[in-house]
Amino acid sequence: MPPLTCFTVAALPKPGLLSRLIGQKPKEHGFLEIQNLLAERPLESLTAGDVEQVLSTYEISRPQAAPRLKEMYRIAV
Repeated sequence: MPPLTCFTVAALPKPGLLSRLIGQKPKEHGFLEIQNLLAERPLESLTAGDVEQVLSTYEISRPQAAPRLKEMYRIAV
């Protein structure tokens, strides 16, 4: 099965100087990375572990992520 066509690959904006200096990763980039996974890979190959890895990298908790992930799910189905 091909990747979901309702999602498109989005380039991650370059973080600002302050974010780079303190090593902070913008949380929005995490959601863009999940969107990119949905755009690039068939849904069957995407695992919960893939999403958890992105959330962990960007230090996004499950409660913080839930509304955005639900919106992505709504779009996908």
